[in-house]
Amino acid sequence: MPACVKHATEHHFVPEEANVHIVHLYGEPALPSKESLLPFFKRHKVMSTTRSDYMYNLIMLEVPKSKYLGVLGADGTLVGSIKLVIRPSNLPCYKMSESSI
Repeated sequence: MPACVKHATEHHFVPEEANVHIVHLYGEPALPSKESLLPFFKRHKVMSTTRSDYMYNLIMLEVPKSKYLGVLGADGTLVGSIKLVIRPSNLPCYKMSESSI
């Protein structure tokens, strides 16, 4: 029985990989207008965008797996006079301790 269970779990319960990756796009000092970002979105085939409720200069982008490295490589791109900072969403968030402030 254990061999049967092991076989079933290894072959039938394999998690499906996501076809999209989430990327955080920051604008320094602020986000460019939607119209000026549109060519960037089309070039990297961005599937959807979500603006952050907490940070005024952050947009979360869903990009296809095939374009993920290309989007990350565009870090530091200038749109007008605004610098785009692009980071993967799976980076850990660090908070400063109260003693260091």
